[in-house]
Amino acid sequence: MLSVWGGVLVQQQARAGRLNQLIISSEKKAADVSVKWSLLNGALQSYSLMMADGGAPNVDRLSQIAASMTNDNPAIEHTWIFKGNARQLRPILVHGEAEIFDAAQIAKHIGTSVASRTPDNKLVVLPFTKLNVDKNLPEHFVWGVMPFAKHNGWVVVLIDLHELMGEGFMKLAEGAAAPDVTIEMSNGLEQHVFTKPANYEEYDHKNTVTIGGVEWHFNWSFRNISFAGSYGWGLFVSMIGLMVTLVLVWTLWSQFSVARRVRSEVITRTKELEQASRRFRLITDNAYDLIAITTLTGDFEYINSAYNRVLGFSKQNVSGRNVSDFVHADDTVYLRQAIEAVVNGRPVSEVSFRMQSKKNEWVYLEAVAKGIFDNSWNLTGIVMHCRDVTARKKYADELARSEKRFKDFADSSADWLWEVNKNFVFSYVSPGVKSTLGYTPEDMMGRTMFDALFASGDDAARELLEGLAKRHKPYRELEFWTRTKMGERVCLRLSGIPVFDDEGNFDGYRGAATNITSSKVDRENMLRLATTDHLTGLLNRNRFMEELEHTIALARRHNTQGVVLFIDLDRFKAVNDTHGHEAGDEVIRSIANILKKSVRSTDVVSRLAGDEFAVIMHNVDTKQAQEKVNEIIDRVNKMRVEYKGAKLQVTMSVGMIGYPQSGKDASQLLTSADLAMYRAKDMGRNRLYIDEGLLTSSKTSATVREQLEWIDRLRTALDEDKFEMHYQPIVPCGKDKHTIYEALIRLRDEDGNLGAPALFIDAAEHFGMIRDLDRAVVERCIKKQAELEKSGKPVVFSINLSGMSFGDDELLQSMKKYFKKYKADPTKFIFEVTETAAMRDIDEAREFVSELKKMGSKFALDDFGVGFSSFFYIKHLEVDYIKIDGSYIKNLDSSAEDRLFVKSLVDLASGLEIETVAEFVENQAILDELERMNVTYVQGYHLSRPEEDIDGLFTTFDNQQATAVATQIAAAKNAASQPVKKVATAKKAAPKKAATIKTAPKKAAPKKPATKKATGSKAKNS
Repeated sequence: MLSVWGGVLVQQQARAGRLNQLIISSEKKAADVSVKWSLLNGALQSYSLMMADGGAPNVDRLSQIAASMTNDNPAIEHTWIFKGNARQLRPILVHGEAEIFDAAQIAKHIGTSVASRTPDNKLVVLPFTKLNVDKNLPEHFVWGVMPFAKHNGWVVVLIDLHELMGEGFMKLAEGAAAPDVTIEMSNGLEQHVFTKPANYEEYDHKNTVTIGGVEWHFNWSFRNISFAGSYGWGLFVSMIGLMVTLVLVWTLWSQFSVARRVRSEVITRTKELEQASRRFRLITDNAYDLIAITTLTGDFEYINSAYNRVLGFSKQNVSGRNVSDFVHADDTVYLRQAIEAVVNGRPVSEVSFRMQSKKNEWVYLEAVAKGIFDNSWNLTGIVMHCRDVTARKKYADELARSEKRFKDFADSSADWLWEVNKNFVFSYVSPGVKSTLGYTPEDMMGRTMFDALFASGDDAARELLEGLAKRHKPYRELEFWTRTKMGERVCLRLSGIPVFDDEGNFDGYRGAATNITSSKVDRENMLRLATTDHLTGLLNRNRFMEELEHTIALARRHNTQGVVLFIDLDRFKAVNDTHGHEAGDEVIRSIANILKKSVRSTDVVSRLAGDEFAVIMHNVDTKQAQEKVNEIIDRVNKMRVEYKGAKLQVTMSVGMIGYPQSGKDASQLLTSADLAMYRAKDMGRNRLYIDEGLLTSSKTSATVREQLEWIDRLRTALDEDKFEMHYQPIVPCGKDKHTIYEALIRLRDEDGNLGAPALFIDAAEHFGMIRDLDRAVVERCIKKQAELEKSGKPVVFSINLSGMSFGDDELLQSMKKYFKKYKADPTKFIFEVTETAAMRDIDEAREFVSELKKMGSKFALDDFGVGFSSFFYIKHLEVDYIKIDGSYIKNLDSSAEDRLFVKSLVDLASGLEIETVAEFVENQAILDELERMNVTYVQGYHLSRPEEDIDGLFTTFDNQQATAVATQIAAAKNAASQPVKKVATAKKAAPKKAATIKTAPKKAAPKKPATKKATGSKAKNS
């Protein structure tokens, strides 16, 4: 029995040992499947992470990732990637045609219950029937589904279990028949890989492995295993007895211990390997850096997914190729040197190079190369960690260019840049400071900006700058004067902004400084030129008007008073005409000095124009001001200006008006003072006239107000073309000459009465309206003459020009324009100017007359005989007519002297072939005398008053251009006896010389110059 028992025991022990060996092998095979699944799961996790962070879906990107997954994992037959909700994508099947699915369809197939209980980046295994995509698949294929990014997408792979398990999975040990394997999955999902034959014995072994979210049960069934030997061994066994039993016990115990220890070690090592593999995959594939393993010669053996993300290369793209194949030719030498350094024993080698991407773009990389060693510490390869620094390199290059650009600008700029620290000590100064202050940047470093830029601590600009700096406030264009290193005075314009660190702490200032000395001086000079008179240094008219407006506003606000003076020098023109303009300038300067010394420093003195001055006296009443002005007049009377041996003397006429006055602004106040000054001249000059404004009812105040009213009417008439033209005939005394018609302007008041021309013409000249008035009259006459010419009446007009318009080139251009516009004949026009107006500038007068002649017009010298140089002008000017002043004509019938004088003028003019015109022909006796003297033309009330009806006058005085003088004169007498047509006699038509057009009869004393200041025009209605 012992032998049988021993034999049986030996046989069973041998079988048990063999089964233990098979069990250990099955555990190892199951562990291998688990490891392979872990590697597959790690790879899919890497791709799902890339998809989750990949932004918007891109077909090319999905295709590239799908191809990489299928090629890199032999167990994966096909790959689909779905991303986005209800977004159709085109997955790529590596071995087949492309198919189109959408995310909603996949979710429907997968089932919401599976998706909801499956975390992101976790691979789930489903039988192919659960994912109804392709039902014609072998039974050994299963579906792997991995959701990512909160189930916004899925990675779906077709897994070949045969490939996953590998060869030998079914064959566990030598000498054992191929087992039948049944694989079961928990959670109600079952997959039969093989059908178990009936003749297999029930020697089973089961393994349980959790993969893909479910438990996999592997069940191996083995055929009957035959063992060598016979029961004859039982006798032998029996003989050895107890010794065999003990050996068997010891052997059984030893094998069991060994098997248990091996199994435990296999499981532990398998788990460690699985964990290490997963960590490696996660670390490398999700690393930001590019990681590659190469041979010692630089051939690629492995690259992580960053190569695809940065350069676009997959493992297939670089397989079998050298790193230098992708490196810029200029950088390959540095790469080889780094690899050689590692091969030669250096632990770490760093290198920078450019690598070409799949899109043929150069990517800048910084690499660290380290050696890989085996268990014997032999160098087997090189691992290279590369970081993409393209953006940093571009930023660094741009920063370098910016720094270079800043330095170039700073070095070449006329401005200089500066920076101070929180203690306001210069930490940077550009080279431009040397050209401005004479200091080098080194001289400025270490000094505070306040000490460097300001000489003293009580400088107002320094106090302002320190106040802003203490409050850390920015400042712009702060201007101040300082000194250079050489002591020269310069003006700087400083701008600065505070600088703060990342925590908001004050760190100093940065800014720029500009040398504005030249522009500052220029501005001051320009301001001085714009506001002062260059001859006297007094304020000019514009600046004076600003001061006057300000003064009136302050007086009204503070309830104070003062006076305004308007001063005009008497007979100043005689000084210029006799001694020249330089002498006149000396007189002007002397008057200015007297005025400045005679008033207080707070009063304002101005030279308005020419010989006109104005003064604002603050905080005085009329009586106090009157006393002061009389003192000034006395000082001027005693003044003698020595010039080239001559002692020059002038007097002044002064108009005064108090301020403020209700309803009067600065312009109106000065106008009232101006008109008061003219009243002083009318009263005999060299005196003061005070305008009491509306507080008195004096005749002068009424006249001033009346003149202001007529100025307003004149403005309205010019703006609305409401002035009238009246015409007075100039009748020829002989045959073959035609009547000339002098054009005279008239204005009517609100009641329709004609106003005295002296009221608006003289004022128009002083208020700067005379040129506009002249142009309006010239245009009206040219237009009227053209109309008459077309109607068969070739009228000849004589037009008066003011002294201000005479010589004006703009007026000449306007004449030419009007002649062309209205198609008028320039030969039918005579332009008159007074003798005194022509005296102003003989060269200018000669040029003006010459231009008139070129157009075909003629020139007449009016008021001839009243000046001191009458004969001089008829010699040097191309005069066609001289109009003998009325002061010599009006008493011609009773004054032998006047007859002698007129006779001399007529004879002189006849000898020079100049035609003569006698004005103020008031009676027949005067007309007879003029006929005997052979005067060419006559004009006056005895012949005709000025009339508006030019057609009627032409019919009367131009009888088809062939009437004898006697007939014309008789007709004139008859016309004179008839009522005046359409003419209302002007009220108080004071005979007075005015600015532009002849309007009123003159009453100046015979053979004496007019007492009023010459203006270059006259007013007459004779």
